[in-house]
Amino acid sequence: MYGVSETKVRRTTEDPAYLHLHFKPRQIRHVCEDPRNDAIRANQCVQIYLSSLRKSNGEPSRNTYRQLLSAARRYLEFNRTEATDHALDDLIAAKVNNPSDMNPERMVRLFQASWGNHMASLIVGLYHRNFADLKIHVRVTSNHQTIPISEPILLAIYNDEELAEEHRLIIDLMAYAGERINALAYTEPRNVHLVEGTRSALVEILAFRNKMDRGHVCIIPKELAERVLENAQRNGYSVLFPNYRSLFQTITELAKRKYSVRLTSHYLRKRFQTIGSSTNANDMSPNKWASLMGDAPSVGHLPSIYELMENKETTEQYEEFLAPRLKLGERMTRTTSRLTKLEQENAELKSRLDRLLSLVEDRL
Repeated sequence: MYGVSETKVRRTTEDPAYLHLHFKPRQIRHVCEDPRNDAIRANQCVQIYLSSLRKSNGEPSRNTYRQLLSAARRYLEFNRTEATDHALDDLIAAKVNNPSDMNPERMVRLFQASWGNHMASLIVGLYHRNFADLKIHVRVTSNHQTIPISEPILLAIYNDEELAEEHRLIIDLMAYAGERINALAYTEPRNVHLVEGTRSALVEILAFRNKMDRGHVCIIPKELAERVLENAQRNGYSVLFPNYRSLFQTITELAKRKYSVRLTSHYLRKRFQTIGSSTNANDMSPNKWASLMGDAPSVGHLPSIYELMENKETTEQYEEFLAPRLKLGERMTRTTSRLTKLEQENAELKSRLDRLLSLVEDRL
């Protein structure tokens, strides 16, 4: 559903130089396409790179497409090379014909110093996917640390009078499902399945919507699924939340303005991950809750969509061990209960200690 914003389809244009890479026509937003990219796309090495990154719907990721063309254009400018329909092909051919020449590696290192690791990694990938491996490795890492939002504040944002019911619906959907917001929001209502005999529903995520290009299901409470479907039907949505960007923009701005915290859809995904990682592996396998998020764990057996559809074990484990802790405010309640229990235990120990000291004093 690329090119869709809110409930209207924006003005788009078809790019004939790019369409031949796909099994079906692709629309690219007019405002996002740089005219300088025309010559970049015409290079065979770029076409090979994009073709190797096709997802199951025949398209490479939109972000990867944009970032590669941007990196390639900047790399040519950095090399003081004119952007032509063969400039990148010539650079790669020179490395293939003379693999002992270290000039490409030196140029990439200098480019990395100017434009950063991510841009440099795309250029290394361009060489690699065209069978001209450079003798360098660019590691893309992030030291960003997410500051936890306390459950009372999270619940206060959720219940804030400035938010509408639709805002609360999408917060609940992210909290319980754990997938990326784009994949959840662009899921069609027909792909939400209410499971008989349980308190849950399955949200079927198509492979091309998932960042790792794997189809899977998320589990959410049945009551939430019914409210989300009702909201989509009432507003005439063809997908669950075509307006998710504006919804979370309002939520994030409200959280910053009134509560001095940064609440995004990705924060709720991290919250799901944190709760899942603290779940006892004997109660629910890490492979299972990670699969519900759309990840692909490599340890042990990886549950498939068919196992989740036919076997209720994962659903039952989700209902018993995961869903109660994913509920907003539930962790606050659990923490309060633990503190109360500790206070009672401390009071009892203090009472015993006082009695013991009293007996010792009597004997002395």
